[in-house]
Formats: sequence, structure tokens, C-alpha cells
Amino acid sequence: MAMAELKVVPDNRKKRIIMLRFMAHGHLNPFMALARKLVQRENCTITIVNTPLDIQKLKSSFLYHSEANMSFAEVPFNTAEYGIRRIQRTQKNPPMNSLSVSLKHLQISRPPSGSLVWLWYGVHFSLSLNISQIESGEEFSLLDFTEALRLHQIQLGRDLKYVDDAVSFFSPRKRQFLFCLSSDAILLNGIEELDKMGAAYFHRRMGGRPVYMIGPVCSFPKKEVSSDFSAWLDLHPPRSVLYVCFGSQLTILPSQMRELAKGSKESGVAFIWVIRPPFGFSATAEFDPEWGSYHWLASGGRAVFNSQFLETEMGVCLEMARGIESATVGSAHVARIIRTVMGRTDMGLEMSRREGEIQKKMEGAFQQRDGLKGSSVSAMDDFLSTVK
Repeated sequence: MAMAELKVVPDNRKKRIIMLRFMAHGHLNPFMALARKLVQRENCTITIVNTPLDIQKLKSSFLYHSEANMSFAEVPFNTAEYGIRRIQRTQKNPPMNSLSVSLKHLQISRPPSGSLVWLWYGVHFSLSLNISQIESGEEFSLLDFTEALRLHQIQLGRDLKYVDDAVSFFSPRKRQFLFCLSSDAILLNGIEELDKMGAAYFHRRMGGRPVYMIGPVCSFPKKEVSSDFSAWLDLHPPRSVLYVCFGSQLTILPSQMRELAKGSKESGVAFIWVIRPPFGFSATAEFDPEWGSYHWLASGGRAVFNSQFLETEMGVCLEMARGIESATVGSAHVARIIRTVMGRTDMGLEMSRREGEIQKKMEGAFQQRDGLKGSSVSAMDDFLSTVK
């Protein structure tokens, strides 16, 4: 779930929008894309607030493009000063709640006139606000999101599954999510045509305050970086390349990574893999050849409930395995699943047809012609109009 707080500060010349990103690397891409979209659509200046280390990483990343109306403001962060003994090895940034005291160092000449929260998916939100429901059985429904699909324990990420070990983690996260629901409005990184159920959840939880579906918002690498990928992709026919990614924070066991690598290669399908070090290793660990063949692995890489939604609701996904500890997936099974999805099988062709429909809906959400506007364009207009 991507989450960011946006505060609009009144200014006689230009509106100043202050953006504070949730401290997880995978949220960087859509967060920066939202900032650029606001700059392009509105006569405003953007101030991105973050820790010195995070700003340094952002400026050196392949996603950063210099913008005249975008600037950075650093907030100091010292773990000892704020009573935090250590940060987990796998975290590249401090947890969001630890920055609350640091923010007092940011000098703002006038108080913010409003605050917004930018979110993905209601399932993770619901689970975090009602953590006790996870212990209700192997399979369970969400207490405040009953229209969503039932979940199974082995579908949960480690941060949700081991409740007893994560009490200290859930308390600040629940507090943060409750703050979200007290905001003036929520921006959803999705489109109305594809996630009406998720939108309805946030409309209900916001009690009538605005919910704007302005997505999907995503950024692109600098041209000099993306050209290499584009040139390689252009060598392959449309819909012939497999993209492998586990998101920004979760990963798999070394043994599972080896089988996935071997099976992907055995499938005969061209693929790009955004990979992070396997479970049990630091996120900054050097690549170990034992994890798989290095020459076709990129760097990067979390998906928690996406597969169930994409398979059951959207019909564009086939689940390969569940549970990082319990899933034993051999390379032959990996190769068979990939060929089923990517090949000219009945299932593969049906998935391709559904993907085409989704693509049209996503393109339609951003269309502007003959006086007609797509749903995401209209939502952004409504949001900016309300801010004014």
C-alpha cells in the first residue's frame, strides 16, 4: 500500500504542496509520478519532505528527473535521539511513525489548509485496523470489508501472520491508518472502472468526505536508462515477455528463488526479473551466484494480496503457490505455469483477452477529447477544484 501525506499551504503567488512519502522503497515510483502530475496540472510548487538519506537516494535514482517547481526539505533523523534502538536490516528507511518528532524541524511559514492521504488497496488497511480477525481461523472474512474475498492464513505476509511478534509494529501502524481516515480527503491510486469495491470501502470509512480515484499513477526511468530496456523489448513480439516481481519489500527463500530461476529459464519464455536478495539476507546484500544465474537478473523488488484479486476478480492471473515457508515449488511446475499463462492455451488466450479489456479501461480513464474526460482525469479535476 502506498501512502503519502499531502498538505496544501496557502500562498498569494503559487500553491505550495508538501508531500511526505511513506518510508518504503516501492512507493517511490508512484509518489514521484503523482508529484509530477500535480506540477503539470496546477500552477504550484512541490516540496518533498524526507530524511537526508532518502533524499540522497532519490536524487541518485534512475527515477529522478529534475523539475523546476519541485524541491526537497530534509528532516533530521537520529535513532538514539528518538528512542529507537535499531532499524531492521531489511529496511532502507526509518518507519513513518518515528519521523513525527523530526517534522517539527521543518519550517512552514503558514499552517496547512488541508491534508490528504494517498492509498492503495483496502484489504491491507482493513487487516491492520482489525488485527484480531487474523486469529479467527485458517480462513476468514474481513470485519469491516465483508464484500471482499475471504482470506487464508497462508496468504498473509509475515508482518501480518505473526501477530504476537509484531504487536509493537501494529500499534503505530494502526494509529497512522486512523490518522489517514481523519484526513480531509483520500486519493486512491486506481481507476473507478476496475476497483469499485475498494473505492466503496474507503468512501464508507471516510464517512462522506471525498475519495478521488486518480490512478493508476506510475513514473518512468530516465530516457538513457529506459532505452536499454526498450531496445531489448523491441526484439520480442507483443505479449511475449514475462515480468517477474515480488514488489518492493517481500521476497522468497533462496531455495524457492533457485527453482523459480531454473523454471523460468526452462519455460523458454523471455522474461525480466526484478529481484531482491532472498529471505534471510540484507536488502543491500551483494548478489550471490547460489541464488540463480546472474546474467539475466536485474535489481529491485512486494505483493501481498494482489494474486487473489487478479485471479478471482480480474481473471488475469494463475496462482503458482502460497506461503513462503510452506510452498515447495519445483522448476518443472514453474515452467508449466509460465507456459500455460504465456502460451496459446485456452487459459492463456482468455487471460490475454481480459488483459486487453483492462488495458482499454486504463487508457480510457486518462482520455480527454471532444469535451469528454476519463474517470481519472475527472477525479483529478475535482480534487484540484476542491483544493482551490
